[in-house]
Amino acid sequence: MTNFVLGLFVVQMLIGAYQIAHVFSAETDTRLPDVALLFHPMLGGTAALFWVIYMGVGGVGFAWASFGALTLGASLGLVMFARTLAEPAEAVEHPSVVGAAKPLAEKRIPGPMLAVHGLGATLLFVCTLLVALGVAN
Repeated sequence: MTNFVLGLFVVQMLIGAYQIAHVFSAETDTRLPDVALLFHPMLGGTAALFWVIYMGVGGVGFAWASFGALTLGASLGLVMFARTLAEPAEAVEHPSVVGAAKPLAEKRIPGPMLAVHGLGATLLFVCTLLVALGVAN
């Protein structure tokens, strides 16, 4: 199960990198909170790092640290997901370009990618918790 969780971390980080590239590569505005854009990937990476340490050294404390970082990161992910769904898909007027309107950056992320990332995060959350509790090894 520990290798499965590590694989889930890798897949989640790859999908997350694809999504964040959509947000930062677009020359459009975003209404996602800056704090969430910064700390969501950092907490995900920290959780993966704690997991690798847990796999190498052992000690259930590292599994719990991974779960804690994952929980905080997932909370920020839920905030961004809710903001993405709640915002209207209309274009935002850019004062720098007269008459130009572009969609919000987060609206350019394909919906299936958001769904896969969210479902993967849920599976990762449950599996990490089960390992930390000692139910699955």
